[in-house]
Amino acid sequence: MSLTAKVYDNNAAIPLAGTYNFNSERTTWTFIPDAILAPGPHVFKALVGRSDGATGLLSTETFTLNVPQQRFSKIAGNGQPLSNQTANWSNAGTEAAGTQWDCVLDNTTGLTWETKTNNPNSLRYNNHSYTRYLSNKDGSGVSEGLERGGVCTGLPDGKCNTEAFIKAVNDARMCGKSDWRIPSDSETSALINLGIASKRNAYFPNNNEAYYGNISDGAFGGFQLTSDRDWYSDVPNFGPFELMLVRGDFLRTATIQTIGDSGGVISN
Repeated sequence: MSLTAKVYDNNAAIPLAGTYNFNSERTTWTFIPDAILAPGPHVFKALVGRSDGATGLLSTETFTLNVPQQRFSKIAGNGQPLSNQTANWSNAGTEAAGTQWDCVLDNTTGLTWETKTNNPNSLRYNNHSYTRYLSNKDGSGVSEGLERGGVCTGLPDGKCNTEAFIKAVNDARMCGKSDWRIPSDSETSALINLGIASKRNAYFPNNNEAYYGNISDGAFGGFQLTSDRDWYSDVPNFGPFELMLVRGDFLRTATIQTIGDSGGVISN
């Protein structure tokens, strides 16, 4: 069954432009707006239906969201926002002064992103690189990728790969959490499309202009950060490349519930 969705903001006549992502079972979906939502309260009406010409709706929901005035929030190592959100990064700084932080929360999407350091002895040093590696792909007992080939410190036996790095970051409970992962194509797209380039130096001062790995439909892809814009680009299938981990969920994940028996297409 092919599905489509529309989200209307504050009783607007035209639905919001954005990307709708359905899971493989077509039971949940996420919406990523193309433009930054205006700060303040929003009341959304979400419609989900079939796109194959049938009639009727599968789901209709109303939900609210209060968008913060601030697009990004700097997060301390314990997972709490810094008290001082306006200070610039300092290599000699402190969290108390607001001049060092471990993560950045994107208030528009609800995702929290890893920030890098410029300390060569740090697990999250910005010049580390990693190869793509899975020791037990899809529970098959078969490995995939390259166990070695990146350059890093802090990982056992010189295994500078994605699996080892993610495990180390989760074991360390970066920003108080242990569910860090490689971002998906849609997650990095949301970060890029919603203005990361203009904010990179203020919130991600140590993240290099480099290729970063992500996952699209189960395959490795990548995106590149630059000083003036960000874009997607091919990266070597197994690296090495840099990583910028993410955690959390998009602000809205709706459950699709069948209404009636006919299914259907949705319209304005």
